[in-house]
Order: sequence, then C-alpha cells, then structure tokens
Amino acid sequence: MGTASVAVAVKGEIRVFLHEPRTAIQAEMLLPMIEQALTESGVTYDALDAVAVTVGPGSFTGVRIGLATAKGIALAAGKPLIGVTTLEAVALMRQQQGSAGEEIDAVLDARRGQVYFQRFDAMRTPLGDAALVPTEDMEGADMSVLPDARAVAEIAAEKLAAGAGREPVHPLYIRLPDAKLPQIREV
Repeated sequence: MGTASVAVAVKGEIRVFLHEPRTAIQAEMLLPMIEQALTESGVTYDALDAVAVTVGPGSFTGVRIGLATAKGIALAAGKPLIGVTTLEAVALMRQQQGSAGEEIDAVLDARRGQVYFQRFDAMRTPLGDAALVPTEDMEGADMSVLPDARAVAEIAAEKLAAGAGREPVHPLYIRLPDAKLPQIREV
C-alpha cells in the first residue's frame, strides 16, 4: 500500500512532516497537506529554496499527481524542482536504519507479484538501473520501508547543493499503467 507525505525542511532539519496512508484520496489531500505543512512550519512559498518530488517508480496516478502538483508550485514560486526516485528515498531510509557501510538493496512492492528493485553502494550511488523483478526472485528482501517526504527532502537538499534543479524532471515509469484504453469496435 502506498502513502502520501509532505515535509518542510529548514537548514537541513525537518520542521514539519505530514503523512497520509490513504493514497486513494491523494488528489484531494495533497494541496491541503502542503498548505498545512507550510503554515505549521512558518515557511512561505517565496522562502522555499526548492520543491522536491518523488518521480517513481510507483503508482502511475500517484506519480502523476505528485509531479504535476510539484511542477505547478515550483513554476508559480519560481523555484527549482528536484526529482528524487522512490528507490533513492528507500535506500536512504534503509541506510539510516543500519545499512551504513554496505551495499543497499532498495525494494518496493510493485504488486501483481513484482517488486521495484535497485541496488546502491554504501554512498547511495546506483549500481544499476531500477528494475521490475518477480517477487519470488527477491525472497527474504525487506519491503517494509516505504519512501517518505523526509528522505526526499534530505536527498533533494544534497542534489540542490550539488547543482541540481536546472534540468527537467520527468516521471520514472518502469511498467505500463494498469488503466487500459477502451477498444473501438468497428460496425
């Protein structure tokens, strides 16, 4: 099951973190969550250094909603947009839970008997591309870590400090969306 989360970081510290486990209502919840986080943190859109967003892999609809919202905010506020993959966020969170000094396997449930997988080195540099793997091939892998906005904010701050924010941000889709276009029947 996915989640929606929002964080506001100030000088490297998470000031506000909001989490909503019901992604089915993400479209209605996301902007109010962002407004609440900014209000609670005392930060205005003008004071933002950047806007960060997960770009996938994950729910096709969730990625689209999050990316469209973040692009709109970044454009309106005149701020850079930083894309972070969900697997980068999982890798950071796993590292913070004790995987420091070793390779990190970032694994997310992709449903339908598959997982999204990417391996990172101890510095969280990808050792290969993100892939869709059958669940049985990842026997024993820890899939309990879900990405959240705190990790995204931390990674985005690292990327911004390294000069990111000028390049376009695109979604990372590894498989086609579940929705299918209706078939047109000829009469």
